[in-house]
Amino acid sequence: MTAITTHRDGDTTSRGLLREQAYAELKSRILNGQLSETPFLSTRSLAKCLEMSLSPVRSAVERLETEGLLSVGPQRGIVINDLTTKEIVDHYEIREALECAVVRKIAGQLSRSQLKDLRATIAAQKICLREGDIGQYIVLDSEFHLLLASYSGNADIERVLQQLRDRIFRVVMRVVQHVPRRLRESIAEHQQIIDLLATQDGAQAAEVMSLHLRRGLQTFVPTLPEEKPES
Repeated sequence: MTAITTHRDGDTTSRGLLREQAYAELKSRILNGQLSETPFLSTRSLAKCLEMSLSPVRSAVERLETEGLLSVGPQRGIVINDLTTKEIVDHYEIREALECAVVRKIAGQLSRSQLKDLRATIAAQKICLREGDIGQYIVLDSEFHLLLASYSGNADIERVLQQLRDRIFRVVMRVVQHVPRRLRESIAEHQQIIDLLATQDGAQAAEVMSLHLRRGLQTFVPTLPEEKPES
């Protein structure tokens, strides 16, 4: 009896791991824009692409549908949900309000260890840029902003930005695809923000953060006015 139970538990664990693997792989491909250009997607075609059986892929599709990353219809099959311009504008509006408040609050309050971690993130981004690892670059870009939020001590702000993490990745991916030079510019702006936080200039740090985010938004809304920080 024990042997049978153990076997079933093993089967259950294996199925769970396959579902997680299918979910992680599909989500990664969606976030990286690898499936956006495919004219027609189905559970069967995705299973073939992932070299997996239908069951874990079907489970992954259902989970990603509840997260709003894709839609499933009887006529169109599986469709990757793209972000509308309004959704992107709203996204940046939320981030600008929260992240400018964060840097105002934490300026001059960061420990040497915290500043070291922020600088390490930038150093890692530079390595990704040299090696052409854009996906990891964007992960680190998100990590930089989430680190700042975590240093604020405001759990609500940190929670909101964590919830936006997937959207941040998708938006930043689209920014760098449209304007590759933003990769280097963004690193320089991150460095400027750190320097201002270290010198306790919260107001100027907020201005640079606002400019940093607005430059990303201008990729989608070119007519948006750019507010330059005061010198």
